[in-house]
Amino acid sequence: MKMNVLALLILIISSIFINSSINAQGSGKFTDNRDGYVYKIEKIGNQVWIVENLRYKTSSGCWAYDDDESYASKYGYLYDYETAKTACPSGWTLPSKSDFDTLLENYGEDGTAAYKELITDGDSGFSTLFGGCRYDNGIFYGLNDYAHFWSASEQSSRHAWFLYLFGNHKKAGMGTFHKSYGFSVRCLQVN
Repeated sequence: MKMNVLALLILIISSIFINSSINAQGSGKFTDNRDGYVYKIEKIGNQVWIVENLRYKTSSGCWAYDDDESYASKYGYLYDYETAKTACPSGWTLPSKSDFDTLLENYGEDGTAAYKELITDGDSGFSTLFGGCRYDNGIFYGLNDYAHFWSASEQSSRHAWFLYLFGNHKKAGMGTFHKSYGFSVRCLQVN
């Protein structure tokens, strides 16, 4: 009997601890134990997202925009696909294409409507930062105009799916690109 009560108490405390980082409105904070950075998190639909571009510096396969570390503090790092797959902290994962499709579907089929909700001033809380990208030849492009977020889903052996938001076109959607490019990363809480 005492063991069952103790197990129940541990379960209750664990549940409170796990859920304490998200308040009733669905927002909160998460601390990455690898570097101590505190990220904003948001519950959007049934998903819990880190709503900032990942800032964790890996030993390879990631770059600050223009190779200038001052950009990383605001826009996070740009990761190649293989690095992006392992960059999220414990308890979080690189979202699949299906996860991003679910995020977009929260705002209808129109890429313009989703764009309006996913940008910094949108109501979703996703707060997109347009961190640009890094081409495989080392050239950086699109800061403050393009946001590309890797998904964990491959389209082929050379290409993977990503979520894009284009500021100049005010559009959001899914596309595929070569895995050697440097894109931003958003992490999704593991269920």
